[in-house]
Amino acid sequence: TNRSDFVPCEYSTKYYTAVEFDKMLTELGFDTEFFVGVEEKEKVRYYLRVLASKLGIMPKSFKMKTLIKKVFYGKLKPVPNELYDNMTAYVAPKKVSLDQDISNFKVIYSVSELK
Repeated sequence: TNRSDFVPCEYSTKYYTAVEFDKMLTELGFDTEFFVGVEEKEKVRYYLRVLASKLGIMPKSFKMKTLIKKVFYGKLKPVPNELYDNMTAYVAPKKVSLDQDISNFKVIYSVSELK
């Protein structure tokens, strides 16, 4: 990942950058387009996450992570059992080139087609 505030999961072994992912897919015979969504706009929270990530002080337990999120984000909304139309404002993914800086985006989408 290219995000400096990224906190890896303790059970994962490898995270690929979009460029690495594209290279891997190309080698497997795919043409891939990349899109971004959910841009990081809150710089204070962003820098706090960077600091916590660099210092290695992110909590390990789900309970503690939930508590930290409540402190920084307020009351958390429960995840609903079902999704429905107009649940939230739709933000269309924006097509990007991998030579662009996409590190300020929380979500990266890829669409691949076998050549």
